[in-house]
Amino acid sequence: MASQMVIVRFPSGETEFQMTAEAPKVGDMVRRGGNEWQVEEVGADENDRVVVTLAPAIKLMNKLDSSGAGVARLP
Repeated sequence: MASQMVIVRFPSGETEFQMTAEAPKVGDMVRRGGNEWQVEEVGADENDRVVVTLAPAIKLMNKLDSSGAGVARLP
């Protein structure tokens, strides 16, 4: 499979260029710099390169309250 140029945009405004066989899809989770990111948008630039926009991943923790019901809480 041929590699393609993928431009990755972070919420901070930073941009990363990568060569990959397959671009991630919306909803995929990716790890960069020890952090986990969710693919928010996938599009193309004026040169038909894939542009991937990331958002911080939200992790839900399942904790039990005193009644025994599951409660989702943000870390």
